[in-house]
Amino acid sequence: MSTTLYKIAEQAQRRIAGGQTSSDTAVKIQELIIAAQQAFAQIVKINLFNNKKDGEYYVNGAFIYSFDDVPVLYDSKKDLYYSELPSTYIALPHEMGISQVSSMKSQFKAFVRVNPNFLTQSYGLKISGLLGHKGYWSENNKLYYTNMDKINANDNVLIKLVVGLDGLDPYEDEIGIPPEIQEQIVQSIYEKYAPMQVQIPEDTINNNKKPVSGS
Repeated sequence: MSTTLYKIAEQAQRRIAGGQTSSDTAVKIQELIIAAQQAFAQIVKINLFNNKKDGEYYVNGAFIYSFDDVPVLYDSKKDLYYSELPSTYIALPHEMGISQVSSMKSQFKAFVRVNPNFLTQSYGLKISGLLGHKGYWSENNKLYYTNMDKINANDNVLIKLVVGLDGLDPYEDEIGIPPEIQEQIVQSIYEKYAPMQVQIPEDTINNNKKPVSGS
């Protein structure tokens, strides 16, 4: 079910305010948009750790987005092929925020994730060939490749990410999040901000009593 960050934040704002919002609502929509981004990332992490408890260490497919035909570029200074990451992704253990990288039509030969020091650590060793597979590692907003040559670089790649919501336009960009996950986000925000809406009720009877003068 598609929605936007703004719609999720608006729903949370109404729940916090007890159904009605106004310009005087204590928690502003911009703050709730940020809270929605944070809540989504936390829900993904909890889902991963719950799966681990069940003996399966993977990220729910509902959180994974595929980016087709990502170009492979060449960095002449480093003599390395690379791609610009098409989106931000959620930081998960073992870089599981990058779910898979492969050629568009060869998902069965997915690239091997290596650590950023792989070139130095494997130099001169048989392991540097990765048994004929291509490898990749991430640096900031780029993926660098090893065992990539000029011929392979002509093929665009498929990148699957556990996408973070912070890079989206909260008002325009549609996001496909299952209804139950949307509800979890809204409820998480409500539990965080609802206490801010609680006010001490005014004691009109006692407040209007005139002080008793001393005898």
